[in-house]
Amino acid sequence: MEKRYESDMTPKEKRELERKKLASMTLGQKIGYLWEYYKIWLLILAVVIMFISMFVTMYQNSQKINLMGLAVANSTTLSDTSGVTEDLIEMLGTGDEHETVTVDTSYYFNEDIANTDPNIIMKFSTMVAAQSIDVLISSEHVMDYYKDQEMFLMPSEYLSEEQIAALGDRVSEYGVRIDGSSLLEKWDLVAYEPVYFTVIANSPNVENAVKLLEKLVEE
Repeated sequence: MEKRYESDMTPKEKRELERKKLASMTLGQKIGYLWEYYKIWLLILAVVIMFISMFVTMYQNSQKINLMGLAVANSTTLSDTSGVTEDLIEMLGTGDEHETVTVDTSYYFNEDIANTDPNIIMKFSTMVAAQSIDVLISSEHVMDYYKDQEMFLMPSEYLSEEQIAALGDRVSEYGVRIDGSSLLEKWDLVAYEPVYFTVIANSPNVENAVKLLEKLVEE
């Protein structure tokens, strides 16, 4: 019988030949065979999937409306901040399903901030530069360290004279004391006093920062 080459076969005959080849192989041989003959198509498929995933992520991110980024220094709550997030969205949002709030309690600063984990310092600086943090809740020594780097707005830049007068001695050069706040106690974010509320100088959400402060200082 004349030997037939694959190039002479019909598509149906080629598929049948492939089936027989695969049926006679072990699992390892099958994987090797498929990779050898179809790796280009597999790589193309992987690239296509990657680009689709990137596009979906970019689209989803473009739909988000960031209401606030809240950072808390030396927090007692390192994991579940869902309650804080829910309260902030209800407090600051309009009901749009795309509205989001970020609460980050991972910033632990040593008393001597120069000896703090460099990764924490780098993360904080990076997030501030990226305008991902609008408000920092911290102790006085953290506020004092970063105010020298012109990290914060002065209260007079986002509060009216009447608001400042009403807050009285709670207001300092770069922050507002919020210890004793019933909302802060509810959230149970920090265990130290005094506690300061500061607004990051490049915040894109200053109005929402003021709304939050008003809630925190309500008697």
